[in-house]
Amino acid sequence: MRTRVRDPRLVEPGFGTLNINLFLLAGSRFDGVPQALTLADDPGMTFNPEVAVHVPDDNAAFCRRLPIGRNRIPRWRQRRQAPRTAVNSPLSCRQNMGCLRSAASLSMHPLAAQNFAALTEFRRWLDDSHLAEVLSLYEPYGEEKREAVIRRDAAFLPEPLASLTRYFVLGDKLAEEQLDSHLPAAIRETIACLGLDVGRHRLIRHLDLWIFCERLTPAVDLYHGDDSFGLSRLMLPGRGRSLDLCAGVGTQALLCAQTAESVVAVEKQDKARLFFWLNAVVNGMHDRVEFRQGDFVDAVAGERFDHIVCNPPLLPVPRDVAYPLAGHGGPDGQDFTRRLLSALPELLNAGGSCHIIGTMFGGPLGPDLKDWEDTAKSAQIDLLAILPFRSSMSSPSAPMFQSLVSSAVLYGEHQGRDPAVVRPQVEESYLRHFRETGATHFYSYLLCATRRAGSRGVFRFTRQFMESRWMWTR
Repeated sequence: MRTRVRDPRLVEPGFGTLNINLFLLAGSRFDGVPQALTLADDPGMTFNPEVAVHVPDDNAAFCRRLPIGRNRIPRWRQRRQAPRTAVNSPLSCRQNMGCLRSAASLSMHPLAAQNFAALTEFRRWLDDSHLAEVLSLYEPYGEEKREAVIRRDAAFLPEPLASLTRYFVLGDKLAEEQLDSHLPAAIRETIACLGLDVGRHRLIRHLDLWIFCERLTPAVDLYHGDDSFGLSRLMLPGRGRSLDLCAGVGTQALLCAQTAESVVAVEKQDKARLFFWLNAVVNGMHDRVEFRQGDFVDAVAGERFDHIVCNPPLLPVPRDVAYPLAGHGGPDGQDFTRRLLSALPELLNAGGSCHIIGTMFGGPLGPDLKDWEDTAKSAQIDLLAILPFRSSMSSPSAPMFQSLVSSAVLYGEHQGRDPAVVRPQVEESYLRHFRETGATHFYSYLLCATRRAGSRGVFRFTRQFMESRWMWTR
């Protein structure tokens, strides 16, 4: 039986053979499978008639819901963008102003609106640079280790790939003659117009997205880390009307936008607005996302969604310890998770789902999950808690203990305090906190909530932490 699929995202012209990469929850990919598939005629869709796509009947609906892991821009995105201009032609901020339709209605950041056409061209230039193919070789987990390996490997890359990797990914300064040789004038002008500084900002390849964010420092606000990848693998694909809470620079919101009908992104920090729209335009999704500056769930009070994702500040931090905003999840790490779970009955549509990532303290056999079990029953929402990682905190010399303390010490140093004074104070605060709570271990979790009709609230959890070495993966 021939299955007709109208979703143009399954077609990407320009290749002799279509290779559809579907991101699965496990992060693996597979290439197309047998049986015939025909494409409905759609005046808004262009495709290569030589391309053959084969999908079995029972997988057709499933395939339509999954994002495509290609490094080039599919036509379904290109047709929403401004007409292509020559990459070497100068595009001033004034010229770009006329290229964005209805920017005001999108509440787009003024600088992103002014540079709309240039950012669209920037994406095409990035795709043509083959930087995506190079970065796809590296495991997404372990920021410091990955950066060290990329820096080592950059010495073996041909130009201009070596210089582009050092500049955008590693933050190295390039000589003027190198910039002139490797970066078109239009790209350099766009970077200057937006105030991007490779010493403070970096370019990440997140699955098939380009993401601009801040470099990891003790005071980082526009954050991207291992947990960003962990949540992305858990939540794919987005569907219906989606909500991204604690959206930051838009990583999860843009992933949802690949398959969801619409996406609302909520972020408290106003400084994230520019990077959110920068990433939305560079990835061709500016017309399917909405940015709201607000305080967590209060920004969407009275609204309902089919899919909610949240990567909140998630580290357990004693009240008397100063800690970076991006990581401070309260004394038990649950401040944001607790607020979201209590609001889910009013936020989720029937059949809707929510994915949250976080950390918490507990004993050697696991954390106390009684509150989550009670929440599931009272809210009549099914909860699955996946616990992939455990680390001992029983001694000040434990690696995770030192990691939490060192982050607070570096943040104090950034605030002008003496590290020699801050460290013993922070260590004592954590030790006192452990004595009061009885905690001996640190756990990470991936929390999946589903609102099913007629459910009385089922709570389940895994103990995969028993043999795990990594916080967010096996």
